[in-house]
Amino acid sequence: MTVTRRFPPPFWILAVVVLFMVAAPRADARTPWSWPIVGPIIRPFDKPETDYSEGHRGIDIGAIRGREVRSPIDGVVWFAGRVAGKSVVSIDGADGSIVSVEPVEGTVQRGDVVRAGDPIGLVNDQHDGMNAMHLGVRVNGVYVDPQQFLGNPPKIVVYDSRLERYALGWAVLYAALRRSLET
Repeated sequence: MTVTRRFPPPFWILAVVVLFMVAAPRADARTPWSWPIVGPIIRPFDKPETDYSEGHRGIDIGAIRGREVRSPIDGVVWFAGRVAGKSVVSIDGADGSIVSVEPVEGTVQRGDVVRAGDPIGLVNDQHDGMNAMHLGVRVNGVYVDPQQFLGNPPKIVVYDSRLERYALGWAVLYAALRRSLET
């Protein structure tokens, strides 16, 4: 006589749920973010005192027209179009954050699913008169410093040409001069 050992039904249900949770790809707070573009931080985050007061609700990263911009996070494109004359791409992150980059002419459309590092557009203009791209992050409707997710900027910067090195050099010099005059 053969005896088969049967596990109680709740064990099988638990095993299937655990297997699904482990195997299912998902993004959460532990999902690594990636820099949308390689360049120096020209202007850091400056938290406003209130929702309507002055401040800088993101960071400006040195970039010139034509540079490819990549998604900093896994998510769904929430908006790709123009706002107040500027081209903007916004991504609803899988971790609940909303990421916006501008001036970026989107190569994606609303509803597209993107992973961190996927191309989403090209820098198509200057930001506040500088060769820069603005990156803003909102969590629960509040702007937060993007660097808390991104970490420090990449240390190795490969420039495409002498023209770009020249443009970014002036952008960094301008940002340093502007900061010294503000203090």
